[in-house]
Amino acid sequence: MHDAADPEGTPPDSTSADPGRSRVPTAEALEAVNRVIGWYNARILDEGRAGAPNAEQLERFRAERQACLADRQELELELSPPARIAAIAAAYETRLRELSGG
Repeated sequence: MHDAADPEGTPPDSTSADPGRSRVPTAEALEAVNRVIGWYNARILDEGRAGAPNAEQLERFRAERQACLADRQELELELSPPARIAAIAAAYETRLRELSGG
């Protein structure tokens, strides 16, 4: 069927994002990132409450959390291609398993 809006009759760009489809992976990736951020927040809180907080450990947790926040912002801006979103989701799922000892 010929679309009048597409006089050349070319197929739609298969790389264009379908908002309905791209939101699910983005939501899943955001969930994974947020769980890792939560893990770091808990560790930062625990370390800060310690009688003698380990300043090095605290700084490492804060730096790691900051990197997570940057990834979350990237996802929230919805500018990443689907492959990048999938990579972020997979990396954070793996990271959470490693951090949780599982």
